[in-house]
Amino acid sequence: MAKFKNPTQATWERVAKVSDGGGGNTLTWNSQASINIIIIPKSGSETFKSERLQTQVTHVIYMLYDDASTITTKDRIVFESRYFNILEDIDIVEGQMWIKAMCKEGVAS
Repeated sequence: MAKFKNPTQATWERVAKVSDGGGGNTLTWNSQASINIIIIPKSGSETFKSERLQTQVTHVIYMLYDDASTITTKDRIVFESRYFNILEDIDIVEGQMWIKAMCKEGVAS
């Protein structure tokens, strides 16, 4: 199994709809796992384009595939009270060893 050298501990969270008791729903974030990550800040000029949307990538986060194999763009990573919304997740070289997540720091909408 692959390992990171000097990883940082973070929490992977997934959003869920919860009934508000009045016929509507509210969104809540639930912890999925504690994961080891490597976090790399990016320059302010790098962007991720999806169809017509263009979103600023502020950080790239690497994690072990075994820790986060079902992570999606609807999830986020929490590190020291900072929130990283996942814009794109990539199984690096499709080897099921590492996942590279293109992220934007900030509170999820």
